[in-house]
Amino acid sequence: TKHSNSTYVTALEALNEFVIETKVAINFLVVFDDLFPTLLKLLNSSNQEVAVSILKLTGTIGASRIEAIDKFTQGDN
Repeated sequence: TKHSNSTYVTALEALNEFVIETKVAINFLVVFDDLFPTLLKLLNSSNQEVAVSILKLTGTIGASRIEAIDKFTQGDN
């Protein structure tokens, strides 16, 4: 189900704030192993506002880690 862009932005911003408030105490990429691939899929089909929110969130949670990128690029999504 596709949601409105404002719904995605609100959800992404809320998750970003949660990550900041918890000082990244939770490794979101390990606990939610499908989060990064899902965000990348959404990034491919979103508008600029949603894309910026996704990039901010992935930067905050540290999604540049090689393991997360490798998992996505190996077709494990």
